[in-house]
Amino acid sequence: MPREHDKVWNAFIKRHFPAERRLAKDVRGYFKDQWGTVRENIERHPVKALYKASNEEMIRNWRFEREEWENLFKAMQAPHIEETVTIAGEAAFRDITGSANDFELHTDDIDDFMKMKAAGAAKNINKTTTDFLNIAFDRLLEDGATTAQVVSATGKYFTYCGRFRGVMIARTETTGCLNFGDTQADMQSGEIWGNEWIAAMDELTRYTHMDVNGQAVPLGERFPVVQLEFPGDPTGDIAEIANCRCALFRLEKAPAGW
Repeated sequence: MPREHDKVWNAFIKRHFPAERRLAKDVRGYFKDQWGTVRENIERHPVKALYKASNEEMIRNWRFEREEWENLFKAMQAPHIEETVTIAGEAAFRDITGSANDFELHTDDIDDFMKMKAAGAAKNINKTTTDFLNIAFDRLLEDGATTAQVVSATGKYFTYCGRFRGVMIARTETTGCLNFGDTQADMQSGEIWGNEWIAAMDELTRYTHMDVNGQAVPLGERFPVVQLEFPGDPTGDIAEIANCRCALFRLEKAPAGW
């Protein structure tokens, strides 16, 4: 990694880590509360009391109410999104103009992004959880599991969500918000042509992100290969944004040969 890229990426990670850690803590709490609801549902509707019910009915009794939990996730994440976009935007303006106060947070584009980001994450995360529980509950019932076994197996899944999945969610969401804030500051300043992609370039880096590393595009255009406007772009394929740690290197003018 060129020295100037290394400097920018390290600064990005210094902003990223505390923001990721704060969000991960709240996501862990969210999954803990969600597990409490599911456990209560299972214990309220024990297996032996439902022998005559269909698997579908049992599963419906045990699941959480998805719309309610999507709304809870949006409410939990919203302040994190605003804080992280602000951190990135102000840091970018400080680099560009010398004044963090020049960054304007509540533009139409930023407000739309923050709403879309929270709603999209809430929907996708709860869909993934619901899909897993549907399959797990169905298999447990087919195998003749007891209520205690259902509780134990489901508890292990939510433990995984809190310890590992929550970190991945926090990292993914933080990367997208930081890089979005960066690009919005670039656009607001009127002094930046575009950005160059900076990948971590270690054993955890995707091959597609290695391919796009060092490539440049004008502001508002998508990077080739990954088809993202910025690392963590929520409009892109989840396979390209989950757990991403990539950053951007701003360019005041187009590279030679562009």
